[in-house]
Amino acid sequence: MPGIGVKKSNNMLYSGTGLASVESLTLPLVQEIVLSADIRCAECQRRLADIMSRTNEIESVLINVLEKKVTLTCRYPGMKVTTGQVAAVYRNPLGKIATIKRIFRSYSR
Repeated sequence: MPGIGVKKSNNMLYSGTGLASVESLTLPLVQEIVLSADIRCAECQRRLADIMSRTNEIESVLINVLEKKVTLTCRYPGMKVTTGQVAAVYRNPLGKIATIKRIFRSYSR
């Protein structure tokens, strides 16, 4: 009985590589982040919007109390980046998001 095998192509990428390592990419100019947050207090909403507006990359903060979510819109300058920079972004996407999540956790308690 003949064995079943996989024929390897010379055009296939090796495991552990992806599109980012094949060519330089351009990061998106606008990124929208939607966080789940239950912020009922108007003062907490104001403080949160104030904190977020001080962050350089954040263009807008939309707080929807009824849907219990916060939408952040971030705008980045268009620039060509190297594969190493793209890999670093995907390893640590928006380090400020961790800070934002900590803020939400402290408000919801």
